[in-house]
Amino acid sequence: MITYSDYSDVGDREKNEDSKACMCDSYNGLFVLADGLGGHGKGEYASASVVNTSLQMYG
Repeated sequence: MITYSDYSDVGDREKNEDSKACMCDSYNGLFVLADGLGGHGKGEYASASVVNTSLQMYG
């Protein structure tokens, strides 16, 4: 069994642009964390794209 937790801090920004996800079964796990580019334009889309693509390729 895999047990995990996560935490993300917005810091001094208005919103958190970071993305994260986990795909786990009883024996394996893929944990993906993508930084949102520190407030640059569309950082939330860039980080979400990395996470979604990683999950698709793994699964």
